[in-house]
Amino acid sequence: MAVIYTHHLTEKYWLFGIYWGRLGVQCFFVLSGFLITSILIRESETASSFRPIYVSFISRRAFRLYPLLLVTLTVCAVLGINAVRDGFLWHVTYLTNLYVIKVDAWPGPVSPLWSLAVEEQFYLFWPFVIYFTPRRLLPALLIVFIAAAPAFRLIWRAEGLGDFGAWVLPPAYFDSLAMGALLALYKKRTEVLWLAGLAGTCIWLILALMPPDSQTFFAQAAPEDTAAAMIFAWVIARASTGFHGMAGNILNNSALQYIGAISYGIYVLHGFVPYYLETHGLTDFLPHWLSKLTSVGLTIILASISWHVLERPVTRLGQSALDRWKLRLRVEPGASPHGQV
Repeated sequence: MAVIYTHHLTEKYWLFGIYWGRLGVQCFFVLSGFLITSILIRESETASSFRPIYVSFISRRAFRLYPLLLVTLTVCAVLGINAVRDGFLWHVTYLTNLYVIKVDAWPGPVSPLWSLAVEEQFYLFWPFVIYFTPRRLLPALLIVFIAAAPAFRLIWRAEGLGDFGAWVLPPAYFDSLAMGALLALYKKRTEVLWLAGLAGTCIWLILALMPPDSQTFFAQAAPEDTAAAMIFAWVIARASTGFHGMAGNILNNSALQYIGAISYGIYVLHGFVPYYLETHGLTDFLPHWLSKLTSVGLTIILASISWHVLERPVTRLGQSALDRWKLRLRVEPGASPHGQV
């Protein structure tokens, strides 16, 4: 919702002048670090080797995420959307973030796919980190990852390499991803998480309220991103145990939860739908606000269709195939006698 809000409305309509879409993506990365690390830790504790963990994890992600991306890009290419055609191989192989750096510009409706590229690149290497790092050393390594993110942003910009790399490359989000991973390790330490959230809020507010002309060399490290990651770690920790009162009633609303279920489709499609409608003049007869509302409504409808017709069936099919593969692995000569995969 934060991403759509800032992508569909011009900057003058952004509440407090804040780019909420970037914060939304950061929250997603913290959440992803939390969930993915939790899954990998749980699976690594019972697995007999790394191979079944990695194959199963990557396959589940591929069955869940790739079909919609492939279908969307193919349809958009057929419809003649040049932004898709020009970099099709980059986008279809989860390299949109590198493509953004290559062209040194946001490539129109394809731009939001950079975050999916970062996420997929995270999926490819994170299982190695979790499986092969001794548990006693994992917290220290995650702190190194957190510190590496602002250092990377600072060095990239200080070397005159532009802003795009500091926006779209995985190291720029190591603080968010690793903060989520730390949460997976310490989610029961509520007092520590509360203090981290409070500290993050104070730091973020101080940095956000600083006048633009006070920006220094240090500001190129974007420390507010690390502070935001601390805030989101606390929010996600609270969400993992459940909110109560008015917040709980809102989040337990079935309509909002359904939007959550189809949110991946909404995110993938939300840039292409308004682009196609506007470039073909299909909403020219509508007031600006109604044009945007129509785009959002159509995006939700298409995402809902994708969820029921494509995403959920393929996910189930993929899980069934993985279950059969695990069953065969259990009975192979030399397999774990306990069948732990």
